[in-house]
Amino acid sequence: MGKKQHSKDKMYLLQSEWQYEGGGYKGGKGAAAKLPFRRLPFNCCALSLQPFQDPMMTPKGIVYDMLNIIPYVQKKKRCPVSGEKLELKELTKLHFHANDKGEHHCPVMFKTFTPHTHIVAVKTSGNVYCYDAIETLCFKNKNFKDLLTEEPFKRTDVITLQDPHNVDNRQIDQFVYVKEGEETKESKVAQMNVDDETRRILVKAGLAAPSAGKRELPSQASIQAAEAALRKAKREAEEAAGPDETKRKKGVSSGMMAASFTSTAVAVHTKIEEQTMSDKEKNQERWSIMRSLGKKGYVQIKTTKGDINVEIRADVTPVTAENFLTLCKRGYYNGTVIHRVIKNFMMQAGDPTGTGKGGESM
Repeated sequence: MGKKQHSKDKMYLLQSEWQYEGGGYKGGKGAAAKLPFRRLPFNCCALSLQPFQDPMMTPKGIVYDMLNIIPYVQKKKRCPVSGEKLELKELTKLHFHANDKGEHHCPVMFKTFTPHTHIVAVKTSGNVYCYDAIETLCFKNKNFKDLLTEEPFKRTDVITLQDPHNVDNRQIDQFVYVKEGEETKESKVAQMNVDDETRRILVKAGLAAPSAGKRELPSQASIQAAEAALRKAKREAEEAAGPDETKRKKGVSSGMMAASFTSTAVAVHTKIEEQTMSDKEKNQERWSIMRSLGKKGYVQIKTTKGDINVEIRADVTPVTAENFLTLCKRGYYNGTVIHRVIKNFMMQAGDPTGTGKGGESM
């Protein structure tokens, strides 16, 4: 504490603070390599630079979208990022898992993937995990089986997709096809109608050419007319959709109104809405009702040795009861065999493979 403790509490930013700390334009020759936009996000295709839909990876851990990489490899016979020889049989389809919010996460530890997460994939199954899950549950325990499918794998089958301490293979300006200036349909960004700031970023990344002239900005009247037409279209769409039948939590706000007030990245919300219930919460509510009703279910199993009447305790185990009754209604158990019988104790059936190791729940 001192007399000059508030000397730095100013209501403005210096030019150097805006340039190096606030995300401002960083000019100069050596500054371009340090721009954050040059690092490819983990959920984007390395060829289209857009979020992928059907991800596939190379043996080096470079991720592409299936619709982009297959035609490229068929034509060029090489990896567009590293330039090394690549064949279609070397590509592995990946299986990313998402949470209720649609964010990619680890299916074992349920950690949401971020740009700072160490992400790996098991080549034999294509499942994607955080490295902590593989290291803790596989490497340390010497359990070289996939955590979801139990497929065996080797240590060399664990491929790194994103390492926060090594981003060399995710630097866009180091991609071979970017250096060579290949004219792919994904790199023709110069034809996009973007503002000056976005175009300057794309030019520095080598993904667009400088604009020949200044783009004419729309008038204020045209902007207001477009906004009015958009509001009218939204209102008509809401009226056509009718009342919202989505289940919501009573007395629990979604927080979107407050978020839109404090953040420009969130769409504007002018009404307080109750938080939408997730699928898990909907199921919990339904199961709670089944318990409170206290009713049981009854099923008759027809076998070659006679009929068996079964009482289903839906009031005690509603999850198992719902799963069993739903599969019965679908005819899932039709034609299956009773693969195990223990006298005066139990019998096991319902496995389509007849081994006791197969079958799926609803």
